[in-house]
Amino acid sequence: MSGNERFARAREALEETPGDWDVPRAMAVDFSRGPTPACTAYAAESGLDGFFLQMGEASIACGHQADIQAFQARGGTAILSIGGAAELLEAREADVPKVAACYEAMVRHHGVRHLDFHIPGVFLDEPVGPERHALVVARLRAALPGLQVSYTLPGVVVPGVREGFSGAAVRFLHTLARGGVEPALINGWVKEFGPGAPLEADACWTRALYGMHRHLSAAFLRWDARKVWRRLGARPVLSLHPGGRTFTLEHLRRLVAFAQERHLGCVSGWEAADDRGQGFGFSRLIAAYRPGQVPPPPAEGWGSSLHDPVLHALGLLEAAAALERKTHNG
Repeated sequence: MSGNERFARAREALEETPGDWDVPRAMAVDFSRGPTPACTAYAAESGLDGFFLQMGEASIACGHQADIQAFQARGGTAILSIGGAAELLEAREADVPKVAACYEAMVRHHGVRHLDFHIPGVFLDEPVGPERHALVVARLRAALPGLQVSYTLPGVVVPGVREGFSGAAVRFLHTLARGGVEPALINGWVKEFGPGAPLEADACWTRALYGMHRHLSAAFLRWDARKVWRRLGARPVLSLHPGGRTFTLEHLRRLVAFAQERHLGCVSGWEAADDRGQGFGFSRLIAAYRPGQVPPPPAEGWGSSLHDPVLHALGLLEAAAALERKTHNG
């Protein structure tokens, strides 16, 4: 089956679903490293049914096509992820139709219906790159109406300064909104923990997600509070985490419980090959994620935000923001 035929079938399936992201659990797979990633083996061993395939612009020449097709044929969802350590095409190419056509060719080649832009921080600071990107995505979605587009953006937890998306990421979100681009999902990628941040990595993440919720609400004014949670994702760096913290299995259990309570759009993690070396413990926890499912009883001292005065206050702020938006929108 050709890439165009696979995309056509994927598009027909997508057109029957609403605009919210429909891959609630996934793991990132880095195709730039060895040993050669194998989605079929990863899925069989971990129970996961979704993977973010982190690739550069040369993904059309990717030699993993047979494995990706086999994974899709068994019901798995492959999410083509562009960017990260690789430069986005529009960072150096000003021809918007040309860039959009290149991304369209990648999507059709792999027969996917999900495209993730992992936006590097340097791109967010460019004077014209973000505006150009919004034009590219608008053209791409016009060519592929069934395509679900997501973003992976940097986040920070610096108490008293900023909690949520980075300042550059917030500006980028407003650029998307002005350009009429409404992503199906925005993944937070928290790598910066400042002085005073909680020592427990999952507590940092919870505070970051509340901040991200506020940032998305301010950018996309028509989204109510529940929709914002459904369009928000968490992608922690598993095990040893930047910032001197270690993200443990227990931290992930508590993050998944929070995500289930809030109906978070997606829980994912970085990175599948690393987790395979640890027996896929993190991946199995992510594979069990079901948005809205009643979480298991919390461990002592954890769980509902009512047990944490700071998180409870953040929840009250969220409710107040939702009421303000409702009044603003009439």
